[in-house]
Amino acid sequence: MASKAVLVKIRILETGCSNPSKGFTLIELLVSIIIIGLVSSIVFINSNVVNSFERNTSSLKNLFQFLSEESMLSGSIIGWHSSNNQSIAYYLDNSGKRANDKKIKIPKSNWNNWAPYKKIFITSEGIELIINDEFFLNPAIIFFPDGQNSGGIIKIEFENSIYIINIDKNGQITTSYENY
Repeated sequence: MASKAVLVKIRILETGCSNPSKGFTLIELLVSIIIIGLVSSIVFINSNVVNSFERNTSSLKNLFQFLSEESMLSGSIIGWHSSNNQSIAYYLDNSGKRANDKKIKIPKSNWNNWAPYKKIFITSEGIELIINDEFFLNPAIIFFPDGQNSGGIIKIEFENSIYIINIDKNGQITTSYENY
């Protein structure tokens, strides 16, 4: 009689083992959660980088708008000079030279946030100038009292992308972001 009881237990265990489990294991769930977390953090970081560039570009738009308005209100020609980590503006005489050594107090533009990156200024004539730690002898952009400016393109090169700021001669600023 004792042998029949053992036989029944073995058959019950056999039938229980023959039904495969239909759920996920704990390791599979953890791996999928980690993958979802990594992908979402990459998307979040990239969107923050683009938003940061837009904020910085907005401050540059404000700077160029200020210089254009200052030129119109004062009736003077204004030149915007830039180095890798700073930008300044001076009044110019009709020959394009500084009218005086007094700098124009300009609003903050976050220009120095881009100091670690390579910057290139392309004039409206197509001449490419690399912006380094020294100011250009001639201004990068000239603002005229009639609301026009000399225009140009600023390219900021990052590890795997280029941020392009296009300043047209009417003062309109457009931006684009290109990946390599």
